[in-house]
Amino acid sequence: MNIKPLNDVIIFEKMSEEKKTETGIIIPEATSNTRFFKGKVVAVGPGIVIRRGFEEIEFVPMDVQVGETIVASKQSCTEIELEGHKYYMVSQAQALTRIV
Repeated sequence: MNIKPLNDVIIFEKMSEEKKTETGIIIPEATSNTRFFKGKVVAVGPGIVIRRGFEEIEFVPMDVQVGETIVASKQSCTEIELEGHKYYMVSQAQALTRIV
């Protein structure tokens, strides 16, 4: 993928989560009531600079790395399409958790 996010932006590809009932019936994602996306990180920005006015106070690097799995709220994500694939963008501050 030929993209480099800015600041504290994370780009991830959503992982499909099939849900099965106890009897083996598969529930499609479209009917799922989940409010969260789980995805694999494909690109991250360098981090964010904390400023006070024009003075640079501190550089905060990213905690999340490419290849890790994160969970983010659907409402905090922005969907983009690149090279025929759907990806989602979220700021590091809006990502809910990292799955290790």
